[in-house]
Amino acid sequence: TNYLIEGVRLLELANRGYSLYKKKDARQKARLLKFIQSNSTYDGVSIHSTYKKPFDLLAKGLQTNNWLPG
Repeated sequence: TNYLIEGVRLLELANRGYSLYKKKDARQKARLLKFIQSNSTYDGVSIHSTYKKPFDLLAKGLQTNNWLPG
């Protein structure tokens, strides 16, 4: 049951992440980014990030049209 509840919470956060991010101050934005990302790098032009699990799966699904396994 805990896994189900946590899964629902993660999906809710993923769904509302952008609107939450826009409303928060800089410190809260940094905290949210640390929660979902790791190993961010800046090459002088762009920021590249590695998402933590399970957000990596969500981000990968958004980058491809083939998000449904099988």
